[in-house]
Amino acid sequence: MLARAKAALSKEKSVSPAISLLGAGAAPPGPEVPRRRREIAGAPCSSPARVPECGGLLRSDASDKPDTRLVDDRICPYDIRAPEPHASTGMKFLVIALMMAIPLAAGAASPEEGYLSARDRYIETFKQSANAGQSDERVLKEEELARADLQMQLRRIIGTVQTKGLAGPAKLNLETLFDGELGFGMLDGLSYASPDDKAHVVVTTEVILTSWLQTHRNWWPDLANVPQDVDAALTSEAFYTQAMSPDAAVVSYGGIPVSKPANVKFAVALLVARTQDRGPRTPSEVIVSAVQSGRVFVMSEPVRAKIDPIPACDAVRRDYDGQAQKAYEAYQASNLQDDKLFEKHTQLREQGDGAYRRCFAERAKTEKYFVALTRQAQAVLDRLPR
Repeated sequence: MLARAKAALSKEKSVSPAISLLGAGAAPPGPEVPRRRREIAGAPCSSPARVPECGGLLRSDASDKPDTRLVDDRICPYDIRAPEPHASTGMKFLVIALMMAIPLAAGAASPEEGYLSARDRYIETFKQSANAGQSDERVLKEEELARADLQMQLRRIIGTVQTKGLAGPAKLNLETLFDGELGFGMLDGLSYASPDDKAHVVVTTEVILTSWLQTHRNWWPDLANVPQDVDAALTSEAFYTQAMSPDAAVVSYGGIPVSKPANVKFAVALLVARTQDRGPRTPSEVIVSAVQSGRVFVMSEPVRAKIDPIPACDAVRRDYDGQAQKAYEAYQASNLQDDKLFEKHTQLREQGDGAYRRCFAERAKTEKYFVALTRQAQAVLDRLPR
């Protein structure tokens, strides 16, 4: 139901200017909202900002009598803009209700901790809405506002990122705050894309990544999860699947050697593919990850070189497939009653897939196209800010 409602919501042609209070990436369509200037805590209010003594609440241009809320015995302004004729009063109260439901942590030890606290509070609120059976358009709008707020916070924390070929406004990498929805639990970071949407980079901080790894240490109940060390995680298939590929598993076909720039603490390049079943015969994507000056970059783009299958590795997969087929035929002969035979069939297919990719990772190093892959991976790494 949430997915259908989201689809319908995305088709709306206009969005209330009130959404800009939580820092949506682009200005909303429609006529410009008249702006009025006013002083709060000695600072001009010509643009949205946070009022520190009010627990981080947002302020913006407002009417002369703003909505207020009592915080630590002080009156703090919400500064809701007067709605345009096309913006409903209901949307104004929606923003106020969302802020009241999710008070941001005052006096957080760091901006990252403030972000993580806000994110967790948002998730808990929407979990309660789901438990209460609320899945209407109002809840979806609140979730959009919450993600816009988190996006704005990350922009402040991470700062400006300039990598060659990737431009446009940074977008929140989190696809949803609804626990259980496809895309929930992705890596907290900002995402940039190339104009053709083929190359991407997700940027976060070491502090946020470390917290994310702790949250994901038991994310999958019966599968290998992400390592808790940052460097080890950046070599892990589980990390890339959980962090940036909600609808397909990221599988590795081996590493690609790269030379780490002097200002980079750690770097790794991988040859990968994304799949919903078994890994394909050849990989299709290069991922390069790096830790630099407290920030973590995960960059990806399609493979440029033509990669051919490796016959010796095909033979390894065929051997496992033959064994798996025999197990399945025996399962059929049991009138589909012997579950152990079916489990054997499944395990042999999975083992064959793993053996094939290990073979590929070893033998690809001697193939002609591997030189081109190495150059591509190094070029991706060299795009990092200097």
